[in-house]
Amino acid sequence: MRRSTPVDSRSGFTLIELLTVITIIGILAAILIPTVGKVRDTARTSTCASNLRQLAAACLLYATENKDRFIPVREESADGPIWRIKLEPYIGSRRAVRGVLICPSDSITEYPDSSSVGRWPASYGINLGSQVLGQSPLYEYQPDAKVSRSMSVIQQPSRMIMMSDIGTGGSGSAPANLADWSEGSRSVSTPSYGYARFPWGGNFNYDWSVWPRHGGKRKANCVFYDGSVRALDLIADLKNHPDGDPLCLFDNH
Repeated sequence: MRRSTPVDSRSGFTLIELLTVITIIGILAAILIPTVGKVRDTARTSTCASNLRQLAAACLLYATENKDRFIPVREESADGPIWRIKLEPYIGSRRAVRGVLICPSDSITEYPDSSSVGRWPASYGINLGSQVLGQSPLYEYQPDAKVSRSMSVIQQPSRMIMMSDIGTGGSGSAPANLADWSEGSRSVSTPSYGYARFPWGGNFNYDWSVWPRHGGKRKANCVFYDGSVRALDLIADLKNHPDGDPLCLFDNH
């Protein structure tokens, strides 16, 4: 006599099983998505820090070959090379220079005249001094922008910012938490404000000072004159710094 083979009467998942699977997937997504975002932010912050180290190393090499004098914002002539062009021999090709000038967390776009010498988008600016000196604004076409400062006047290299992330805003007022940082050494300061090249159609404004792109949009990467890079919190490390309100602005021309 032939024995019949039992047949599984279930045709698929039950509703309870399906809901259980969906719930598990939701829990895993809730755990993994923020983690992936943090990993991505950490990777971008690391790349940005590497860019700043390369720029700082290039600046220090320039100083070594130029009687211990820091790279000027631009040369004497109106159409002379700006600091980004002058760093090219110390970094590599022009394409390499453009690569290290962009923070991966920055959404800056090409300028309409980006084919012009040095007028490339850049995420970083050079420290040009402190407002605590009560000095008049500094623009790239003014004489002091063309002065090459001696590295020997840096009293505390590990506490003086050389370059940092800068903002990419257009027009408008500064956010409430915007502040900048220096070590209080007056002998190193050039006349502030050091404005960056503003976006096409934008205005000169505070948006172009040190700007947070990392750590949940609270931290900005800064490289110091000793070559160290730190991600500084705009509130904890910058605005509330014991030196007061230095407002060290940056130039990106």
